Amino acid sequence: MGASRREQGRRSNETLRKVTLQRPFYMGIREVTNKEFRGFLDGHNSGSFKRLSLNRDELPVVQVTWEQAALFCNWLSAKDALPPSYIKQGEKMVAVEPLGRGYRLPTEAEWEYCARFNNNKVFLKYPWGSTFPPLPKSGNFADISAKDMLPNYLQTYNDGYQGTAPPGVFKANMLSLYDLGGNVSEWCHDYYSIYSYSAHKVYLDPLGPKLGKHRVVKGSSWKQASISALRLSYRDYSNGKRPDLGFRICRYLNKVGEKD
Repeated sequence: MGASRREQGRRSNETLRKVTLQRPFYMGIREVTNKEFRGFLDGHNSGSFKRLSLNRDELPVVQVTWEQAALFCNWLSAKDALPPSYIKQGEKMVAVEPLGRGYRLPTEAEWEYCARFNNNKVFLKYPWGSTFPPLPKSGNFADISAKDMLPNYLQTYNDGYQGTAPPGVFKANMLSLYDLGGNVSEWCHDYYSIYSYSAHKVYLDPLGPKLGKHRVVKGSSWKQASISALRLSYRDYSNGKRPDLGFRICRYLNKVGEKD
């Protein structure tokens, strides 16, 4: 995970680190939509951005807190008779220990692995490959169609969407997953922290620190256009809602210690 200090656009929080994902998991193919989220929270409003509606049923849900995303996962687990992945502890929602097979948010390591997977070759730098700017129709980023709404945009790129796009309209990646990079940025399971560099340390199925103020956010959005933000190693964080921040679901295949 992370990026070399020599990589253009690399930020100081993208420390290179070795990760082993040993426990098999399912990853949501698409981002959760407004319609799906309103099945859990009737009346949720994803709002608008400069008169552009983000609230249509088929668009990805935004303006949700990390806690709301976690509660959606618990609601989905209950529907499928799976154990909850999150519990309330004081005023916070925290992860169950150990995590079972219930629905949850992807860990940062799972998200980055799925986004950067390149058929066992060198991991992808961008959702579309290794060079900048984006290839045509490679995702929903801040493009020429949004020039009247956003201060920074890709002057030679047009994906056809000023704001959010229905999940899955752009080409899937090598794991048949859509919009890992572009459309909306996504909440991850982990609390945010900056990792110190260790050449020999290996993180096994990392879940992030147990305490923190912010949660990890991965993936660029329809509001972003910079070389830094469009890279798949880009790390962001938040503790509140945004008009370009949504989520997808994930869950482990097996119980702790259970074989395939």
